[in-house]
Order: sequence, then C-alpha cells, then structure tokens
Amino acid sequence: MADIQKIAERIFAHVENGDLPSGYAVAMGALIEIYAHDEQVHAWVLEALPASVDKLLACMVRHGPLLNDHWIHAYLRQSEEESAVDASLGEPIGL
Repeated sequence: MADIQKIAERIFAHVENGDLPSGYAVAMGALIEIYAHDEQVHAWVLEALPASVDKLLACMVRHGPLLNDHWIHAYLRQSEEESAVDASLGEPIGL
C-alpha cells in the first residue's frame, strides 16, 4: 500500500523546507537503495502502510543503521511479530 516514490518526495520536501532534519533524507536514500535490491524489504514496503514506513525511517534516523540490511531485517521481523501479537489480541495495531 505504501508508494516509495510518494514517500520519498514527501520526505525530501519536508527536509528541504526544514521541517525534518537532514538525517531523514539520508535515511530515505538508504531505504531506496535497500528497497531496490532486497526482495523482502521491497515486499514489506509494498504491503506496509505509509505510517509504518515513516516509523521505520524515524528509527533509522534515531539509531543510525543506514545501509545496514541486517538491522532492517531485524526491524521488519520485530514489526511483524508485534503485528501478529496485536492481531491475536484483537487490538488495533499501535505502529
């Protein structure tokens, strides 16, 4: 459901306007690079809500794992596990 092109345009516009720190542009560039060559990340982005991609970017900026495929895969696993737990409890997902 997420459109990486639209998300990138939005992130870069917010960075250019000074609404987001420059780390977001770096994180977005890194995510685009990983998205281009990693099938699992590509599939996750296509299935994720835009807010979930935003949360991934925020975590990348905060923790600095740019171009670290292992960190991103661990993040995706944790995100999927949390979603599964939330779904089993019948509660809305708190992403």
